[in-house]
Amino acid sequence: MTEERTRSTTVWKDNMMPSSNPQNVIHNPVIPYVGTHSEELQPGKMVVIHGHVPDDADRFQVDFQCGSSVKPRADVAFHFNPKFTRLGYIVCNTLMKEKWRWEEITYEMPFEKGKPFEIMIMVLKDKFQVAVNGKRLLSYRHRIEPEKIDTLGIYGKVQIVSIEFYSNCGKLSRVVWCAFRIAFLIVLFTFRNQDLIMQKFFTKYP
Repeated sequence: MTEERTRSTTVWKDNMMPSSNPQNVIHNPVIPYVGTHSEELQPGKMVVIHGHVPDDADRFQVDFQCGSSVKPRADVAFHFNPKFTRLGYIVCNTLMKEKWRWEEITYEMPFEKGKPFEIMIMVLKDKFQVAVNGKRLLSYRHRIEPEKIDTLGIYGKVQIVSIEFYSNCGKLSRVVWCAFRIAFLIVLFTFRNQDLIMQKFFTKYP
């Protein structure tokens, strides 16, 4: 069971790995950070955040926002909020028309005080996929269309080293998967033809 989980995590990580250099990199942003980007956050795009959790951290959050308005507060399509309580947990949610919706809580806590981290957030057609330090963490289904997201906000007690923006990250994995399927069909077709050839051969030369 552990072996299967490790294998699936490795495949999942490989599929999330960017296939090109980042389109844009922001180094050592001041927190709170609010950055607006001109391009739509379409499926296939990825944001990779490298940072460090201070020893006195109680919480921090990464918000994928629909604008940067404060009053009224802009909608938040994806709110990713690690909380460093005694047990530690992560809250995910969506803010629409200044009202928070239902929380989705993950009780697995990959972040540690005093240690660095890497967050990989990929946008898929129906959800966000999140990995931390190279391991699968959670998925969060879209409640707001990702095309409406144009702002990234990072708040709380956290130090950010870099924010990297990638596009078409899922393209390579789709190509590899299609190539695998084609190769499988060729092998299957070849074996079937071999059976037919052998049957004809032994029928002709018993």
